[in-house]
Amino acid sequence: MLRHATVCLALLLGTGLLGCPQQARTQAPTGSGGRGERTETRVTTPQPEDRGTPAASIGDVATGVALELPDGWTARAGRGDVVASAWGPGEDAVRVQLRTWDGDEDSLRPLLDRDPWSWSAAGPYAEIAVADGEPVVAAWREASGADPDREWIVFAWFFRVGDRGLGVLARVPVADVEAGWRTAVGILDGATRRSGA
Repeated sequence: MLRHATVCLALLLGTGLLGCPQQARTQAPTGSGGRGERTETRVTTPQPEDRGTPAASIGDVATGVALELPDGWTARAGRGDVVASAWGPGEDAVRVQLRTWDGDEDSLRPLLDRDPWSWSAAGPYAEIAVADGEPVVAAWREASGADPDREWIVFAWFFRVGDRGLGVLARVPVADVEAGWRTAVGILDGATRRSGA
């Protein structure tokens, strides 16, 4: 069970992520008349986020760590350091990301530097049943440049399982932070380690 949940909740730091814009081209007539000259106008529209397919869990094959997801969630495999991402239902859904971590707290700086009010600490702030030792916990805000009214708080737990480091990042909408926090903590509390990994 995670202890000291109020430490992370007290931070209440939020921001958002958008998908890459897709450029659409439209032809617009010029105001000069007669010649039929055309100019190109570029209109950007947000591309829908790929939330994968319905899923009951996400996991890391190397360690056997699995995170069970609530009903109605979707997930997809990640790239690079991201092992997998999962989304709850709805436009402003909670997102949980499972990623690899090199075990060095200094490597978290690029994530934390996104927000001047970010926070991180190692120590007795959380217990994760599948972790070897105490995790590093962190929180920061994320906001959408296109829609500043949509803000999120990212709560993160970084820990080791054997010789591999993992991170669980939960992006929670500020508008519903309490319910989002409970959902994220429930997923993390239910983490299991499958045998054979």
